[in-house]
Amino acid sequence: MNKSANAQIDAEVALERAEEAERTTSEIRQSNCKLRQRMRNLELQVPGHAQTGAQPRPASWAHRARQEGR
Repeated sequence: MNKSANAQIDAEVALERAEEAERTTSEIRQSNCKLRQRMRNLELQVPGHAQTGAQPRPASWAHRARQEGR
């Protein structure tokens, strides 16, 4: 009987942890969605990058620095 009760308690604890993990995952997904939307909005505000939201590659920064004599 004791083993059965312990198994039941363990199962209930595991279920509670799984439900909590599911809630946390959902909250993280919502947060990530909001962050992605914010990034899109910010990318649209950067001149020259509005269409793709692309960032200059480090190689292009080096090339530009050489052209400018830095």
